[in-house]
Amino acid sequence: MITINRDTELGQSKSRHSCIPAPRQPLARLAYRATVTITDRLARFNRRGPNRIVRTFAGRLSPLAIVVHRGRRSDHRYRTPVAAFRLDDGYAIALFYGADRDWVRNVLAAGACTLERGRRQVQATDPEVLSGSGAMVLVPAPVRMVLRMLRVTEVLRLSTAA
Repeated sequence: MITINRDTELGQSKSRHSCIPAPRQPLARLAYRATVTITDRLARFNRRGPNRIVRTFAGRLSPLAIVVHRGRRSDHRYRTPVAAFRLDDGYAIALFYGADRDWVRNVLAAGACTLERGRRQVQATDPEVLSGSGAMVLVPAPVRMVLRMLRVTEVLRLSTAA
């Protein structure tokens, strides 16, 4: 049973077991929570869990590769596992979580990255995000069907020196 004394009724609680509700969170904090989607949560989960395991074999198992890039602000070196498909003059990377991921922004800001695939390191330049049917043409047909089912519509195109 909760007893209310005169101080509590006036909003001047002296004990920690007050019946006055805690102050509400600022609107900015609530707005941030509203914008976090399932895709964001899945990407965060994969970054902390499965990606650490996939990184151990990503460079050796096709089409998996590792994008080595530097942070825009931290200049820290990151290694991100991706699905990279060989093109005549570079690679196409399926952007399962969209182009607004940090690693994509880092590569676009730097204008280059290193792609580790099959025990080889390839310097890739001129990153470009493509979307729609023009992007899906770059991906092999069997993979294209899977990407459509997963609603992946964006691809990062990287050029390599010949």
